[in-house]
Amino acid sequence: MLAAEERAVLKVATSHQKVAKLMKATTQQAEWQTSYFNMKIKSVKDTFRQAHIAETQHHAAVMHKIFWAHKLALHQQEAAQLNAKSQDGVLQNVLVELMEELHLAVPSELPLEAST
Repeated sequence: MLAAEERAVLKVATSHQKVAKLMKATTQQAEWQTSYFNMKIKSVKDTFRQAHIAETQHHAAVMHKIFWAHKLALHQQEAAQLNAKSQDGVLQNVLVELMEELHLAVPSELPLEAST
């Protein structure tokens, strides 16, 4: 009977050892999976952060180009307007000189009519 009890105790002890090994293996697997998925999540976050930074830098570069193109266009418009005013002044002076030459070239025969 003692041998049967010893075998039963040995069987129970072995069963407990097997359960303990299974629990340890399950715990290790869960820890590994948690570690793996934490690493994967960190990788995805890092990738997203890098993509977001790249997108922000690209946006800033495009806005910089647009700003300077707009500023250049305004400068060119201002220069064109100043040039046009200058040309208008030159044309006006030429017209005044031409009118004076015409007025001097044509003698006024009727000064009274011209004044009325």
